[in-house]
Amino acid sequence: MSKKLPPYARNMNSYAHTDDCIIYTGVNAWQVARSKTRLPRTPKLVLPPKDDPAAYQWPVSGRYCQIWTCGEPEPHETLFKLARLLLEAGAVKVVLFDLSRPLVVIEPKRRAAA
Repeated sequence: MSKKLPPYARNMNSYAHTDDCIIYTGVNAWQVARSKTRLPRTPKLVLPPKDDPAAYQWPVSGRYCQIWTCGEPEPHETLFKLARLLLEAGAVKVVLFDLSRPLVVIEPKRRAAA
């Protein structure tokens, strides 16, 4: 069974000129993602509140991803699961912005040279 794309993913091709991507989470994610003035040149995706990030196919290969919590944040485990899934989907790096927690930067594990 194929996974569905997250909200706003169909707009990703319009942003081929940038290597960044923002994924909004939390109860105000939809409102913030719809903003035309907040980071207008950066593609935005939404993890709908209470949704499992594994239910989505994340089109972030080759992008530097930022996860921003908006309003009441998702549980810590959900945010780290999302970060892991973004890396598995080919994200270069994931930065987690959550005002209630310290900044977290997550990079893929590098294989040792043979």
